[in-house]
Amino acid sequence: MLLLGHDWAPPPATFHSYELFARAVIPYFKGQLAAPRASHEWARGKRDQLIGRAGEAVVKAITEHVAEQGEAGS
Repeated sequence: MLLLGHDWAPPPATFHSYELFARAVIPYFKGQLAAPRASHEWARGKRDQLIGRAGEAVVKAITEHVAEQGEAGS
């Protein structure tokens, strides 16, 4: 890969631009983002189910904690 760099920006800004290019653009063209994208779409599709189960687990943990505190205080 060849990048043409003009000295129009301060070096930190240029390095930041190169870093963004390396993290976002190159992986896209190398096909390295397909698996994370598929995982994201899967999670979005099951969002309600996953959030519901997580919420139920939180409520259960709180209920059990309150019950334990009540028993310990008796």
